[in-house]
Amino acid sequence: MHLEIALDDARMQKVLAEAPKRGAEAWKAAHFLWAQDLLDIAEPLTPFRRGRLWGSRVATRSDPVEVAMTAEHAIPVHERNALHARGQWKYLEIAMQRLRARGTSSLARYFETAFKRGDTLASVPARHPERARS
Repeated sequence: MHLEIALDDARMQKVLAEAPKRGAEAWKAAHFLWAQDLLDIAEPLTPFRRGRLWGSRVATRSDPVEVAMTAEHAIPVHERNALHARGQWKYLEIAMQRLRARGTSSLARYFETAFKRGDTLASVPARHPERARS
């Protein structure tokens, strides 16, 4: 027994042909959305004295997406267990753990949203400073 289905609908054929490209673009957009949320979670955790550390936050609109604090004192502050008037050490690591605690399905939800909206890496709005990947 053999079953064969012919798709004569040009629109359906076009959608099926574009799905892998659209999915790849939505996947990149989902990562950028995830990075923006990571920075949202990191904000209250980031030590704050004059605001230079938080002011140095960036997310790259690239593949792969990167999140960083670019201030020269970012790494020592992140790695040194010290008492801060506001914030704490390991601010990015803890933000990452909190975002991961939502489960692996959270990235799937970002992807589903981006795919449904037709988002691409270029079309996703940024809530935090961006920079080109160097």
